[in-house]
Amino acid sequence: DLKPHLPEEVELAYFGMMEHATGQGIGRWFLGSAIAAAWSHGPKRVTVQTCTLDHPAALPLYQKLGFAPVAQKREIVHPLPFTERAASVMRP
Repeated sequence: DLKPHLPEEVELAYFGMMEHATGQGIGRWFLGSAIAAAWSHGPKRVTVQTCTLDHPAALPLYQKLGFAPVAQKREIVHPLPFTERAASVMRP
């Protein structure tokens, strides 16, 4: 998903590979294509966010393709109990 939310910036959002597609060497091509699409909008910069929930190879690949870390923050993920998850997807 490309998010050209600012006139000078495009964020590469929700980029990822399905588990069955990892390790086949297509991630670099896929990311390269996404980056090219982002630059086609004419921004001054393209950004991407990653986290420790991403595949361990994600950050090194982003760096190989030209991204540089600019910030780091710590967040905690609290899984919802089943009843809350079910209520969020069930319609009355």
